[in-house]
Amino acid sequence: MRSRPALVLTIAMWSAGLLLCGCAAQTRHDAARDAAQERWNLVRSETKAKLASEQLSAGHLDQAAVQLAEARRLDPENAALQVMQARVLIGQGRSEDARLLLERVVAEGSLRAEADYMLGILAQQRLDWDGALQHFLSAIDSDPSDVAHLTAAVQVLLQIGDAQSGLALLGQHERELGWQPAFEAAAAECYEQLGLWTDAARAWRRAIRTDADAAITERLGLALWRAEDWGAAADVLAELPQGDEESGSLRLALAECLIQLDRGDEARELLMPILRRNPRHLGALRLMVQAQVREGALEQALLTIARALHGAPADASLLELGAAVAHRLDRHDLAVRYAVRLLDVSPDSPISARILASRKDEADRSN
Repeated sequence: MRSRPALVLTIAMWSAGLLLCGCAAQTRHDAARDAAQERWNLVRSETKAKLASEQLSAGHLDQAAVQLAEARRLDPENAALQVMQARVLIGQGRSEDARLLLERVVAEGSLRAEADYMLGILAQQRLDWDGALQHFLSAIDSDPSDVAHLTAAVQVLLQIGDAQSGLALLGQHERELGWQPAFEAAAAECYEQLGLWTDAARAWRRAIRTDADAAITERLGLALWRAEDWGAAADVLAELPQGDEESGSLRLALAECLIQLDRGDEARELLMPILRRNPRHLGALRLMVQAQVREGALEQALLTIARALHGAPADASLLELGAAVAHRLDRHDLAVRYAVRLLDVSPDSPISARILASRKDEADRSN
């Protein structure tokens, strides 16, 4: 039989064991409860973040800010929410606050690519081209798989007139990203800036293979037109809606293609709506003159030239064309008047010199 002290010790140890087991069970219960609460907070945060994103896309900045504040309260360490917060701040015109927030994200090393990309956009808004380029290049280094980072850097190079460096940068990433339409579009814009219109048209064609966007198709048609590939340009431009814009740029480009293809009747049909809206539209009048001259309607061409010169009296190309057409029609006095006016704006014009020399020879012979 155990002594009383031994019995007391046994009971005490048994009670302590029960107490420890109870504490451990309570600790596990608390941990499970905390973990469940954390998971619930994350679910709620994701829901709030989704609502904030939808409000942001819809342009409802105040509502987006409310939802985002709640999402960040529930998940304060989420870097993606900080980046979204920066987007809201930018939309609210608080660019400096957005910049400071994004710089913290970059310093922490999470979502660095996206934060650098947005910092580049902010630098562009400040016309800080060097800063923008450095941020975009950093974004490329952090995430070279995102074509938006690459094309943003190329756009900065285009803005500072360095298309050659833009092409070089694209070349470094062609293997990974060259299949994407945005890549080809950036290359096409570089070629356009360099005046390499045939290369630009090729790039736009490659972009269209995977994205038959109307804007890209328009850029292709205009590149072909500038490359003087009249037939191909006409085929592309004819498929586009010509619209009723005041400038009528697509109509003018297509009309010139048709004139060069000796399809003057179709060209005039395109030009007439522009001239009805604006009878002194210089671009349309120029092309109308070209169509009339190519068709041999020289008297009509002279009338159109006079009409165009009324709005642009010092236009050298119109004066030169007027002098040449008048001379061909034996309208010598008119040819001389145009030639004299042409000398004032273009002293080295060979047509003006030839017409005036011919007129002088005739005068000498008559004397």
